[in-house]
Amino acid sequence: AAALSQIAAKITATCTLTLAEAPPDPTHVNVYFDEKAVPADPTNGWTLSGSTITLVGSACDQVMSGAVLDVRVVAGCPTLQPN
Repeated sequence: AAALSQIAAKITATCTLTLAEAPPDPTHVNVYFDEKAVPADPTNGWTLSGSTITLVGSACDQVMSGAVLDVRVVAGCPTLQPN
């Protein structure tokens, strides 16, 4: 089952996520891969422009490889920044 999920993830993978609307506070948005927070990082994380989140660098690579099965965007808490 895990192998089939990973294959399906590769088929449906994308590094551009379009939200229904722009978040009211762009400094209070977080992206999670399989329930693990991904920092907002223009090199190896994600960026937000209006209502579009773009996964970049290693974050995009993880999604495209099928290593990530669940991507979630959550608004309401301060954005996690890279260390």
